[in-house]
Order: sequence, then C-alpha cells, then structure tokens
Amino acid sequence: MDWVDEGIFLSAKPLGETSAVAELLTLEHGRHLGLVRGGRSRRIRPVLQPGNLIRVTWRARLAEHLGGFNVELMEAHGARAFDDVRALAAIGTLAGLIKLLPERDPHSAEDHVLLRGSLEEHGEHAPHRPHEAERARLWEIAVEAFPPYAEYQARTERNIPLFVAETA
Repeated sequence: MDWVDEGIFLSAKPLGETSAVAELLTLEHGRHLGLVRGGRSRRIRPVLQPGNLIRVTWRARLAEHLGGFNVELMEAHGARAFDDVRALAAIGTLAGLIKLLPERDPHSAEDHVLLRGSLEEHGEHAPHRPHEAERARLWEIAVEAFPPYAEYQARTERNIPLFVAETA
C-alpha cells in the first residue's frame, strides 16, 4: 500500500538514533504520521521544520500500519519565519491546533489552501495580537467554540494570548 501527496510538516519525534516519526497534514489523507528513516540526519533535518510544504511518499504493508515516509522539500516556509516572531507564533499555533484533528481523516481542499495561504502570508496581514476591546470580543467567541478555555483562564492569573490571522 502506498500513496504520494503534498503536505505541511507539523512535527517530528525522535525514534532510535537516526529516525523520526513525522506528523504531516496532507491534502488527500488528512493528518498522518510516518517513519522517516534518517530523519535526524543533517541532510533531512532542514526539511522537517514546522510549516514546510513537502511532497511525501508513504509506504506500508497494511493501511493500518505506521508506514514510512520519503520526503522532498517543496517550499521552506519554516525558514522564512525565523526572522518574524509573529510568523513563528502563527506556525506554532496552527501546528498545535491541527494536532487536534483526527488522524487520517481527509479534509476539504479549501481548508488546505487556507492553511497554506496563512503560512505564506506576510506584511500587514501577519498574525497580530488584538487590542483589548477586540480581544474581549474574540475571547467570547473562543470560549463559545471551546468551553474549556474558560476553565483554563480561571486557573491562571495571566491573560491567555490571542492572535488574529487574516487573509489578504
């Protein structure tokens, strides 16, 4: 069983001395994990950076298995974000939220295009912290969508930061 797709790299966990288990959000196969042999090497490590767009080939004996990824860099969004704290925060936030999606559950092409556009976005539309009045309005929307946010806020003295990401 195998497939080829393009995806946005989310994270990697080391496995053994040289390999890594990579997590991607692919266009046709949703959030997917796979073993990248040599994923901790100097040659592959720059490809496995959050936000990078990569072409991936997945192979496994059965569809239920973890399988292995062969990866090829298409666009290095992660490297472009190193100079911009807001862009790094946006990539980290998007990657963290995507991990909440069920594994191997395909999503619409529109979602993938929106996410890819968010990673490519720069300038005046870069993610930013809202002013206090806008933050209060957005916080109510966030709590309505995910009620545990209110419980978490009640347990801490600091304000949980919000970022606004807009499309052009």
